[in-house]
Amino acid sequence: MILARGSGTRETATGTGSDPGDNQEGHREPVINYIFQSLFIILFLVCFLLKWYNIRKRFYRIRSARSAKGDEKKMTNEAKEARRKYKREWAKKNPEKVKAQQERYWAKQAEKQEAQEAQEGDLQCKMQLD
Repeated sequence: MILARGSGTRETATGTGSDPGDNQEGHREPVINYIFQSLFIILFLVCFLLKWYNIRKRFYRIRSARSAKGDEKKMTNEAKEARRKYKREWAKKNPEKVKAQQERYWAKQAEKQEAQEAQEGDLQCKMQLD
């Protein structure tokens, strides 16, 4: 806690002392300010470069992981056969689920078809008006 500023000395609650960085007005010397500013700028640049490096490293790590996943997605013929066999067996055990799934699929297809026809009809109407 600073009680008073005098001619280069600082009185605190614990005693008196002189701060070597302060001049008589209580301000730091210009050389010290320059050093602090330089250190701050260097610290800022180092932090920025480290962050930029980590972002690039993470980007390339993600990109290489994605390309590696593409290779894993390719199934062998044996794996494809095993999947088909499992799906056939599942379909035999769950005919009601298969039927519901097919109904949902064809309902969506009908909606898409109706939307496409409506859009084509709107285009024809606009062309006739022009």
